Amino acid sequence: MGFFSRLFGTNRLARQLASNDDATFVEGLTEAVRLVDSGDIRGVEAMREAIRSRSRSKCIRFYEPGLVTGTSERYEQARQKIVSLARERALLRDAYASGDQISAFVQFSDLEDLSSLFREICAVGGPSEGYAFQLLFNECRGTAMFSEDR
Repeated sequence: MGFFSRLFGTNRLARQLASNDDATFVEGLTEAVRLVDSGDIRGVEAMREAIRSRSRSKCIRFYEPGLVTGTSERYEQARQKIVSLARERALLRDAYASGDQISAFVQFSDLEDLSSLFREICAVGGPSEGYAFQLLFNECRGTAMFSEDR
């Protein structure tokens, strides 16, 4: 695949991920996660571009997942902070800080905890914060997967 084909594909995917239409967003997220899971960095690139677009900022520092240490207290504090940011509609205000909170939460959570948090985010922040959380979570996950390969 050539440079412009790759660029166009990433831009198309980023536009889907920046969409507020549920079906369009879900289709884009499914494709981005599929790319990441197949070892294609374009999935992470598209998520990052969508985060920039949704936050209306080009200067974003993304969290670089690594070894996270802490206690179950840190987990609960992270959950509360994530919900608070969603309530303020501010998950994308600082992608680095939100990524740090998400990583701390994930350390002590399972799929049920993650689903519960997602439902709470949507309840207090609306669909746009739900989209933001999914982008941040999957961007962190993808970045961690590619960091492990280095």
